[in-house]
Amino acid sequence: MDNQSNGAAPINSNTSTPNPLQPSTSATLEPTSTPTTSVPTTAPEPIMPTEPTPVPAPTAPASASTPATPPAPTQNPGNFTNPATPTNTATGDVILEAGKKKRKKGLIAALIIILVLALCGSGVVAAYIIANQPQNIAMSAIGNLLSAKKVGVNGKISLSIPASSNTISLSSADINFNEQVSDSGNTTSARLELGLSNGTKLPTIDILQVMMSDGIIYLKVDGIKDFYDDYFQGQARDTLVYALGYQYKNQYVNECLNIATTTQESDQCYAIYDNDLSPQLQASLNSAVDNISAQINNIIEPLDGQWVKVAINDIMDHKLLSSFASSARQQITESYNCTVDKVNHFTNYSGELSTLYSQNPFITMTPAQDSFYDISLDAAKTAGFINSVPSTQLVSDVATCFNATISSASLNVTTDQVQSIINYLPKVSAKFDGVFSHRLTDLKINQENSSYKLNADLKFSYPDNSTVTAPTDSRPVMEVVEEVVNLVNSTQSTSTI
Repeated sequence: MDNQSNGAAPINSNTSTPNPLQPSTSATLEPTSTPTTSVPTTAPEPIMPTEPTPVPAPTAPASASTPATPPAPTQNPGNFTNPATPTNTATGDVILEAGKKKRKKGLIAALIIILVLALCGSGVVAAYIIANQPQNIAMSAIGNLLSAKKVGVNGKISLSIPASSNTISLSSADINFNEQVSDSGNTTSARLELGLSNGTKLPTIDILQVMMSDGIIYLKVDGIKDFYDDYFQGQARDTLVYALGYQYKNQYVNECLNIATTTQESDQCYAIYDNDLSPQLQASLNSAVDNISAQINNIIEPLDGQWVKVAINDIMDHKLLSSFASSARQQITESYNCTVDKVNHFTNYSGELSTLYSQNPFITMTPAQDSFYDISLDAAKTAGFINSVPSTQLVSDVATCFNATISSASLNVTTDQVQSIINYLPKVSAKFDGVFSHRLTDLKINQENSSYKLNADLKFSYPDNSTVTAPTDSRPVMEVVEEVVNLVNSTQSTSTI
């Protein structure tokens, strides 16, 4: 019998093969409820079909001796929903139970997290390895140092000079200093300790320097009076006596030659260099040295602990420079102020210089002890960097301060020229901080030869807050210069012949 012709709709429209067990037109079977495609919050209630109307047994064919055996039913006859596995009757999709679906989502999420962490971890490791390559550390440190607005430097520089004769001479010089650089200016304090070849330690001198952002410099020296008193009584006085004595001998020889008429007389004039001064000249010399000492003391004593102001405007307007044309003095003042302005805005050029270095990475670093790197220079790349500097905007802007232009090809430094300089450079090692961005923290310099021994140990800091203020009480530097000029003139005009 044709079911469709009797108005019975098939339960599964996707089934193309007629089902021998399909109900008749009077027995349309439907589940009591239709499950939806949304995930139930609790386990679904078993869906039971309504009691179907009994289907009459098919009539056996007349020609068959035995009744025909119906085909085996399918696993889900009539598309009835399996209570243990909810399905969507519209699509036939199996609906997972809530607990299983959540566990599946958790597993997927965990796999994604593991994958992301693996990728990120490998990326971080790769980035760390790349960032900590010596050449990249150098590039990062140079860029950060150029762009830093506030830098502190402190440490010690020591110089030792072996005694080369029986004369007393300078044998050691130690400089302990601290410098702070900020937006408003920079301050430097240095303690100078000098030693003589006879083992004498001279009084320490403390030098303080303040440079404001407008280019005005303040200097102060503490301890210079004690240093002068101790040193002048010994080596300085002997040196001055010798220098003046030689000057007197020159004066005597010149005057002697003016009156000499024969070669023999001229030779006698030069003989004074091999002889001591006459008692008259020696007494005059001692008197001159005492006079100079008193004048130096008059200059030094007020300077001890006194701030001295160095300002370009005060210098150019002083009477000692009145012989210079006013236009020339004005040009010097304008050029100085313009250069100071460029220096104050140096960070504007840091990116350009960093790019230039990346094109010519002339610093080579080799890992050493205690996380230090030994620094060396590549002569060819150093020459390339130097030759490229004139083409930078920094050089061009500074040149305009002096009404000048600098050609990009104005320098032609060769690799051999650079190498000849590198051969005399001291050994340098450096230490850096940071993981992906690096900053210079330590710098050591060492050099030793037959003439001297040099050691330097410097530490760099990058303070968050550092403000420089100008001293309130100072003395114009040209006042000091004028006193020194008068002293020199009086010494040169002294005559003992």
